[in-house]
Amino acid sequence: MWRTGPALPAIVLALLVGWTAMGKARTAEMSRETTVRVASFACDVTPPVGHPLCGGWIRPLEAVEDPLWAKGIVLANEDQRHVICVVDWCLLQTGAHDLFRRKLANAAGVAESHVTVHTVHQHNAPLADTRAQELLDAVPNAPRHLDPAFLAEATDRLARAARKACSQLEAVTHVGHGRARVERFASNRRVRLADGAVHVRYSATRDPVLAAAPEGLIDPWLRTVTLAHHDRPLVRLHYYATHPMSYYGDGRATADTVGLAREQLEREEGVPQLYFTGCAGNITAGKYNDGSPEARRELTERIHAAMRQAIANTTWAPLANLDWAVADVAFAARQEPEWSADHARATLADAGASAQARLKAALDLAWLERLQAEPLVAISRLRLGPVTLLHLPGEAFVEYQLYAQSLRPAECVAVAAYGESGPGYICCDAALSEGGYEPTMSRVGPPSEFRLKEAIAKLVGTTLAEGEAPFYPDKLRLLAWRDARGVEHEIRTTTDWARRRAHILAAMEQVMGQSPARGSVGAPQIEVITEERFPGYLQRRIRFDTADGDRVPAYVLIPSKPSGRRPAMLCLHQTTPVGKAEPAGLAGSPNLHYARELARRGFAALAPDYPNFGDYRADAYALGYASATMKGIVNHRRAVDVLVSLPEVDPERLGVIGHSLGGHNALFRGGLRATAPGGGDKLRVQLVLQVSGR
Repeated sequence: MWRTGPALPAIVLALLVGWTAMGKARTAEMSRETTVRVASFACDVTPPVGHPLCGGWIRPLEAVEDPLWAKGIVLANEDQRHVICVVDWCLLQTGAHDLFRRKLANAAGVAESHVTVHTVHQHNAPLADTRAQELLDAVPNAPRHLDPAFLAEATDRLARAARKACSQLEAVTHVGHGRARVERFASNRRVRLADGAVHVRYSATRDPVLAAAPEGLIDPWLRTVTLAHHDRPLVRLHYYATHPMSYYGDGRATADTVGLAREQLEREEGVPQLYFTGCAGNITAGKYNDGSPEARRELTERIHAAMRQAIANTTWAPLANLDWAVADVAFAARQEPEWSADHARATLADAGASAQARLKAALDLAWLERLQAEPLVAISRLRLGPVTLLHLPGEAFVEYQLYAQSLRPAECVAVAAYGESGPGYICCDAALSEGGYEPTMSRVGPPSEFRLKEAIAKLVGTTLAEGEAPFYPDKLRLLAWRDARGVEHEIRTTTDWARRRAHILAAMEQVMGQSPARGSVGAPQIEVITEERFPGYLQRRIRFDTADGDRVPAYVLIPSKPSGRRPAMLCLHQTTPVGKAEPAGLAGSPNLHYARELARRGFAALAPDYPNFGDYRADAYALGYASATMKGIVNHRRAVDVLVSLPEVDPERLGVIGHSLGGHNALFRGGLRATAPGGGDKLRVQLVLQVSGR
């Protein structure tokens, strides 16, 4: 007989409660899944035979090697939609860029501010500016730039594809991001050779000198962002900064290296693939490309391999929401006479001018008219969990991409440039006076760099904690400083430089450890061990105390001829086992006996041992230092006190000199001056000799 009858309702009730809870959880999970949805779209935008390529600069279309595509995604988040599109064309400027955005916005039922359109920048493809073509149409015998009827028909087809995508949205549950180094592809186009001038390394070069020059400043990473429904990828977005061309000008339409790799991957995976060119205004394949068909195949294989590796390296995060933001940039027009509207109109009307000169004049004038009518250019940012997608205009230099990434160095920041391309090349302001190719095709000038960076920081940047130093990706670019939001400013005053100097010191201390406070250590305690006379100077072997209670061996060299208080030099030795004996002229290379040479020339000189060189044994870590470098700085600070304490030394005329190890310690000594009470630093003049060798 069943004796569990009375308990049965409780069991049923528990099951019902469990099913209800599971149902609620599943409903909540489904709700989270459907917050963000996506659909991809694509449209063939290959122009007809005879259409101008690269805006009329090169041979018009004669044959199609592979089709040109416009590809995009529609993203939905609750009641909002956003459209991201990239086109296998050279550039979209002013009216043509507006046309793409307007039709895509209408198709998705959103404002144009929720649409971003970019080009991949292949050159055997159209370059479109509707206003430039109108200006050309208004003058006799002008070259052809664009077929407006084809543009209208292509954008209509693209809008239909986007509209259809809006009815095919799928839930996105996860976002993935991975990256891979692209081997032997990107190189900086601006090559500074031994003559000091900037030389141009175009997309294809056979010049052995330019090919042998270093890669220069690039971003070597291809970044891949994947939107997925659980473990099923829905679309992949790839980002890499380089001009994509291997060769062009033969009249054959092609999506070129990156487009060929993209399409190969799409065939392999069956997943829609979009490719965006990053800030590649000064980046080409020139170092690794001789313009041959073989080079095209090799470059395509390298970018394809990086795409596959970035996918393999993908890490995943749940995606419950997205955030879209827009900022405006007020670009400044070039002020040189040759960039004026009057100059452009005169060239445009000159039937004797070259076709390229007239085409350029039409594009320049179209941009100047746009600036006058609409002085602001919008940039946008899409945040997808741990991923930030940044959308920029024009042919921006790679420095802008590195700047954006430096604002969130621990996160994935993928950058697409080549949006509104009316500005042409967006150089760093300094490049305009340095020469090279890009300044000849840049329609914007100072202070455009800092205005664009300010807008980037507004969209990407974070507020630093009090006392936290901002990150600087380019350590050699010293004449700029960053505020707490990451906004970069040009250094114009001593106050500006003080800010940058503080950031440099903070970054140094992140590596070396913090500089210990000196406190009131008083006058140095100097023990004279031996004393010896040499021709022209007296040499004392000494030990002096430091703020941490250590004692440092050193040589002091005092000129024999009395002359009152004299200048003095702190002389730091290279990486040599004999330590201080080398600058003192007692051992080592005669070329590095600089303490002895200075003493003979009338300088007082002090040559201390660096920790664990010469006669000096010290465990910097046991003494509480994070590095021997910081221990050396503390010792060298005290060495200055020793010099100042000598009656023969003028405390207002001090310097530091060094070679190799001593050279970089001289730099550190000059930078990290004492500021603690009682630790007044008398090192006013830093003379640094850093000789390469060894």
